[in-house]
Amino acid sequence: MRTTPTPTCRHPILTDRETDILALLLDGETTKETAQKLGISPKTVETYRGRIRAKLNAKNTVELVRHAIENGFIKPTKTSS
Repeated sequence: MRTTPTPTCRHPILTDRETDILALLLDGETTKETAQKLGISPKTVETYRGRIRAKLNAKNTVELVRHAIENGFIKPTKTSS
């Protein structure tokens, strides 16, 4: 069963699919898990992540996550207890 993430809002320069990929990344999903949930290949997920990093001028995933959280575009849905 596929599930889609629930972003708090859409990023003005990311596509809907890129926003979905970013939301799953923020939820801590691996490339393989993201691919399975969205019904795409892991290579496609990696391609999307690269495009997202380029669009947001993020050198790595940590910068990407920081950008998304600081700008309120997407909030992680998992919480720690």
